[in-house]
Amino acid sequence: MSACSRISSVRFLRNICGGKVATDMSHRLRFSFKLDFFLLLLLVSVLVSSCVNSQEEPVQIPKVVDEEPGDQSYASDAATLTVLLASSDLSVGENRIVFGLMSKSGHRIDDAAVSVSTHFLTDADSSGSPFQMEKAVYQKWPTGASGVYIVTLNFDRHGEWGLGVVVEDVQGVRSASVRLQVAENSMTPKIGEMSPRSINKTVQDVGDLRRLTTDPSPDPDLYTLTVDQAYDEEIPFVVVFSTPGYCSTSICGPQLEVIKDLKDRYSGSVNFIHIEIYDNPHDIEGDLGNAVLSPILEDWGLPSEPWTFIVDRNGIITGKFESYTTDGELSGYLEQLIE
Repeated sequence: MSACSRISSVRFLRNICGGKVATDMSHRLRFSFKLDFFLLLLLVSVLVSSCVNSQEEPVQIPKVVDEEPGDQSYASDAATLTVLLASSDLSVGENRIVFGLMSKSGHRIDDAAVSVSTHFLTDADSSGSPFQMEKAVYQKWPTGASGVYIVTLNFDRHGEWGLGVVVEDVQGVRSASVRLQVAENSMTPKIGEMSPRSINKTVQDVGDLRRLTTDPSPDPDLYTLTVDQAYDEEIPFVVVFSTPGYCSTSICGPQLEVIKDLKDRYSGSVNFIHIEIYDNPHDIEGDLGNAVLSPILEDWGLPSEPWTFIVDRNGIITGKFESYTTDGELSGYLEQLIE
């Protein structure tokens, strides 16, 4: 994310929330704030401008100027379909990509049959066989009536890629395409890598859960282990980063509730850790101007929140999820680890 994009996000949140957004430059974190999905759908045409080519014929990937993945929606003047990317960390290897869809008239496109394809782009040509073709899965948002689409894609090299999206619903067949900048290295730990051995604060350190979380109904079990200690337990563990009390989206609280339910179901087989985004939740008192970002975020390179990581008994990351993810998606990964 560019410095300009970060500043725009902070200014926008100050205007919407009527308060201050805390930043701590000493941590040098590339930490952005994601807006409520529905708010993004309504305001994205005002906040950003970029390009998508949407038409009935096979699309050619259009020019995009001064745009980065993860911060934008994409729509050209002739577009009948808008793709709203919600993934901010794309790199070589496996990537879970989250996106929303809107019609040109601004109506959400929910629960449609959606196919995606990828092409590696060159300066001269974007034609040829797709590198990968997959069906996207619709996932209802935890608040409201809309949702997003999820697809897992692999990129074998860094550089500029084209993502083609084809929608089939009662309105017919529509297509759109966007350019993606895929980095050689992920900002967050990659799947297949060892997780950071973070020493996050626990209830044994501070005594009062209000010093550890903004969750109004905290589960003490989520604050008993450091990530470093979880390594020594020799069972899989899950780490979720979120700020349920001051979330810049509407999903941090629901995401943590999913984690609590999973903890009850997998108790004894999987450990669960919640790390608050803010290092001093007890000092905030409703004013994010008082907030300080947790230094643990720097260990994990988080560009947004919430994030959830699944780690196997050997400390290797087997799954990572930006934004909201369901009980079903997470439990599918966990079942494979405890078999």
